[in-house]
Amino acid sequence: MFWRSKDILKRPENSIKRSLFKSMGFSDEDLSKPIIAIANSYNNICTGHFGLNAVAEKVKEGIRAAGGTPVEFGTIAACDGIAEALLACAIYCQPGRL
Repeated sequence: MFWRSKDILKRPENSIKRSLFKSMGFSDEDLSKPIIAIANSYNNICTGHFGLNAVAEKVKEGIRAAGGTPVEFGTIAACDGIAEALLACAIYCQPGRL
């Protein structure tokens, strides 16, 4: 299997990338495993996204149990309940609500 993270982190010329991971607390053992990214749109304003941190933690547990190293990053979270004040937002967030 091709691990993009292994290809990136094992090359000598990428020592700076390894040092960035290590500065965040990742160990050599963590970096020797496949790095699996989790996109999490958790925030504390969209009710539908409020519980996603708990879901992400369970996903991380699964990744660790399968022999990977989880990393999490945030992503945009559109809230149709807040955005519906603008017609265009209401149409593109949840067309079924029209």
